[in-house]
Amino acid sequence: MRPPPEDLIRALAPELFAERRTLLTIENIERTLTAHSFLWTNEDELQNGIGIALHNEGIPFEREVRLNARDRIDFMTEDGVGIEVKIAGTLPELTRQTHPYLGLDQLSGLVVAVTQSRLTRFPPMMCGKPLRVVRIRGSLS
Repeated sequence: MRPPPEDLIRALAPELFAERRTLLTIENIERTLTAHSFLWTNEDELQNGIGIALHNEGIPFEREVRLNARDRIDFMTEDGVGIEVKIAGTLPELTRQTHPYLGLDQLSGLVVAVTQSRLTRFPPMMCGKPLRVVRIRGSLS
């Protein structure tokens, strides 16, 4: 049996269509980030490299998106997937930063790009939204 066409899913179950689109975007981001090796000396340089990689793969995004008066995310795709980049810090600090993001309506999911394996221990869902952690390959230049 063939899966139903995208238009039918969108018409009958828009929330399922949006969720499916979010997961596809997250998979594309994961694939893009794991396929590249980055050279960086600070977080801004790493973000620039990630921005180039996303652009080259045709993933539309905005940089430094203000989510509310207090929070700003490093990248946001057109369908609401956020990308937060971290090169330092602890797991509790990263959790305190990212957990509130997932409670916001603007975000449909989150990819956290980290450079340290100790920051990769996150559940696959948080606040009912998909969460993925990608360890960035590369090094300080």
